[in-house]
Amino acid sequence: MQTTLYFVRHAQSNPRHSLDNSEYPLSDVGEKQANEIVPLLQTLKLTRMYCSPFLRCRQTIRPFVAQADIKVSTHDALREMKSAPGLIADFQTVWQKSWDDSGFALPGCESSREAVTRFTGAVAAIVAEHPGETIGISSHGHVIGLFLNQLQSSFGGDETKALRNPDIIKVTHAAGQFYWDQGFDVPGLSGIATGYTHVDVS
Repeated sequence: MQTTLYFVRHAQSNPRHSLDNSEYPLSDVGEKQANEIVPLLQTLKLTRMYCSPFLRCRQTIRPFVAQADIKVSTHDALREMKSAPGLIADFQTVWQKSWDDSGFALPGCESSREAVTRFTGAVAAIVAEHPGETIGISSHGHVIGLFLNQLQSSFGGDETKALRNPDIIKVTHAAGQFYWDQGFDVPGLSGIATGYTHVDVS
């Protein structure tokens, strides 16, 4: 029995020094993207959705959920990796080190190994609970990238940076294995999405 997963990376957010990572809202562009992605998500024929508890993920799927007859469950283990205590100047150095050394973590933060273990565990549990369904998972670029790295080792930090806001990745599960459909694309998404480099910090 095959289960289909669509990982929905959140729309463009507005990181703020005054807020915790979990509370970063969507930017004005992100709010527009969240509305524009609704008809694209409708084509996926999702039977249910799971979502990170972080605000930007909930805001991304809110317009879709408002129009779709679909159940949404929040799952804490779908949250973003805590790679730094906040918005720090040398974040790119920390990012790269976390990819080079899966056990590396700043004090009070999370290693790549820890993040991908709890994220993958959550995804596996969702599949086990809903075999044969088509499920949307609203989450974050870093943990989605770490998960994809488990499926394709050549997909690393640079490739993860290239994920768009928002983005949609298709993965199937059958016979105990995950399979990433790397040729999958949603028509119209490229005209909506922006790159990570477009995110402004306030």
